[in-house]
Amino acid sequence: METKWKRPMVYVIVFTLALLIMGGCVSKKEYLLKAEEGEKLSGELKALKTEHERLKGEKETLDKRAAALQKERNNLEEARNQVQLEKRSLEDEVSFLVSDNEKLEEILGAKSDALSKNIVDLRDHIASLKKENSSLKS
Repeated sequence: METKWKRPMVYVIVFTLALLIMGGCVSKKEYLLKAEEGEKLSGELKALKTEHERLKGEKETLDKRAAALQKERNNLEEARNQVQLEKRSLEDEVSFLVSDNEKLEEILGAKSDALSKNIVDLRDHIASLKKENSSLKS
């Protein structure tokens, strides 16, 4: 009697193992498709890694250029500030010189008038002296 229940048990175990083995099997076609897809993805990954490295290098180059341009901008800004200070200084100097020039022209005009008056007075005096000299000679 004991063998009666062993036999069906063996069939159940064999049947279960067969199902497990058959369920675990993959067709050759599916395997080849998955292998091809894996190779394609590996190629894409390699291409992406290469592109990533190229972009990192490009970013590094651009970062260096940005730093150099920022430094140049700072230098130009400093130069512009110096030029603005020099411009203000020159404008102040021009203003002072224009004012000084106007004063000197006023002084020169006054001296010119005074000298002209002196010349006229001296000519009149010379004329009177000549007249006096002539009258003394006669």
